[in-house]
Amino acid sequence: MAADDYSDKDKHEDVKILHGMGYAQELSRSMSKFSNFAISFSIICILSGAINSFSQATGSIGGASAGIAWIVGCIVSGFFAL
Repeated sequence: MAADDYSDKDKHEDVKILHGMGYAQELSRSMSKFSNFAISFSIICILSGAINSFSQATGSIGGASAGIAWIVGCIVSGFFAL
């Protein structure tokens, strides 16, 4: 069904079916300034921190040591998360 074919009657039927299943038709399309900042900050930190630092680590301490440090870092992060 194309978007142009979606009439008010179809919309009313969809709402009726949703209410029959116990769902209210709601879709929150708002995002607070803090949520927007948190998502943007986490994306920037992952991209600039981990990816760019990995090449520096392999060049300075070697590939095996960087791999071991990656595993140790994951274990320490998991410990802190617990």
